[in-house]
Amino acid sequence: VKSVTPALLSFWEGRLGWKAVVSVPHPPTADAATAPIGFVILARDGAQVMLQSMPALELDLPGVFPAPTTGAAVYMKVRCIDDVRRRLGLQRVGSDDGDDSDGDAWAFVDGGAAAAEAEGWSLAVPARRTFYGARETWVRAPCG
Repeated sequence: VKSVTPALLSFWEGRLGWKAVVSVPHPPTADAATAPIGFVILARDGAQVMLQSMPALELDLPGVFPAPTTGAAVYMKVRCIDDVRRRLGLQRVGSDDGDDSDGDAWAFVDGGAAAAEAEGWSLAVPARRTFYGARETWVRAPCG
């Protein structure tokens, strides 16, 4: 990610329910209380995801990912995509058969869009089923 910011951590922890279990400053020798975060490991339900800032990645692996890198796609298999959608502030507004390809629709309710904007993230694709059967929701997370 471009940088590991408080807004990004708030999205993962507050909105999606993950918990930061490891946090390393950038550079690693810096004072953790004042330095930016170089990478963070988040955990939830036995799964982990690591987010690393571009400056920390460049220090770790010089030249491997030349700038400018503007983002990344992270795919995660979850037990219940509908739980993730509810955490995002979405509500089912279409049929309730769990298919997503035949009219199921999810939308923000009760000020969800305004909350997302205030938190610095946006909804890219509320719900879809891929040609290979995956049920997906896409968001643009804060700062990456």
